[in-house]
Amino acid sequence: MAKQKNIRYLLKSELKKLESYGQKKHEDKKKTYDERKQLKAEGYSLAEREKMCNYSKDKIYSIQTMETYQREVSKFADWLNNQGKGKITIEQAEYEIQAYMDNLKERGLSASSIHTALAACCKATHTYMRDFDIPERKLSEMTRGKKEVRNDRYNERNHAEILAVNRIIGVRRSELMEIRVRDVSESGNIMKIYTKGKGGKDNYQIITEESEKEVIRQYMRGKAENERLFSRDMFNNDADLHSQRAERAKIVYQRVLEDMKRNPDRRTYYEEYIKKTFEEKGKKLPKNLDKNYVCRGSFREMLISEGKAVSYDRVAAMYVSLTVTSHWRVDTTVQHYLTK
Repeated sequence: MAKQKNIRYLLKSELKKLESYGQKKHEDKKKTYDERKQLKAEGYSLAEREKMCNYSKDKIYSIQTMETYQREVSKFADWLNNQGKGKITIEQAEYEIQAYMDNLKERGLSASSIHTALAACCKATHTYMRDFDIPERKLSEMTRGKKEVRNDRYNERNHAEILAVNRIIGVRRSELMEIRVRDVSESGNIMKIYTKGKGGKDNYQIITEESEKEVIRQYMRGKAENERLFSRDMFNNDADLHSQRAERAKIVYQRVLEDMKRNPDRRTYYEEYIKKTFEEKGKKLPKNLDKNYVCRGSFREMLISEGKAVSYDRVAAMYVSLTVTSHWRVDTTVQHYLTK
C-alpha cells in the first residue's frame, strides 16, 4: 500500500494543477457569463448555474496569486498537522475548512485576510467559498493605501522618481516594470500606454496633458523598441506605488469634472468616449450615467467622519475606470481609488 502523503503536499499539488499563466481571465469570465445567461433563460437556479458553468474556477492566472495561495494552504496544513490530521485526504480536508476559518477569526485576523485564506483553501479543494461562513469584508475597515507604512517617508525622499512616474501612469508595480518603448503610442493629442493587467487583460492608460507626455518621452529617448521604459534599479524599494495609482485616479477625475464644469458640452464627449469604448469591447453600456454614484452604509459613514465626499459624478468616474484603473466599474473605482 502506498504511503499516504502529507496534506501540505496534496494541497500544494492541487494548486499547481491549476496553473493557467498567460491565459486571459476576462475571456473565461465572459464565456461563463454568456452561458449562465442562457441557462437562466432555460430555468436553472443560481446555484445550478454556478456549478454547471464556471470557466475560471479551476484556474490560477498569475504567478503572484499562485504564490499567495501556496503560502495560505501551507498555513492551513500547519493547522491540520497541529490537530493531528496531517495525513488526511483532499476530500477530508474540505470538512476541516470551516473549523480553520473559525480559528482564524478567533485569532483576530481581519475579514480580508480570512477571505484570502478561504479563497486558497477552496481552490485547492475545489470547493465554493459561498459554502463557508466567514466575516464580511467592509470597505470602511480596509486600510490599504491609507495608512503610512514604515518606509513611506524614506521612499518619498529617495525613490521620488518612480513615485512621480506612477502618478502619471497609474498602474500596478508589476505592470509598470514591464512597460516597453513599443507599448507607447501617440495619435493626435492622446498618448496611449499599453499594459498587460490582471488575468491577462489588455489595458491602455490614456495621457492627454502635454507636460505628462513629455515625461514619458524622456524615458523613451535613445532606447530600442523592445527595451523597458524604466530600469530595474528604479524598483529596488518598497515604495507604495499603489497609492500613486489612486492619486492618478483622483487627478484625472478632478480634471474631467473641471473640464465639464468649464465647458458643459464636454460631458457629451466623455459620454461618447465611454459608449464607444464599451461597444468596441462588446460590453453592455452601464446604466444611470446621468446620476451620481452615492456611497452607502458603513463606508458612507466612514467617509463622512473623514470629511470626504460621498457622491461622485458617474461619467467622470467611469472615464477614470476606463483610462486609469481599467476596472470598467464605477463602484470599484470610487471605493478603492477616488476615496483613498
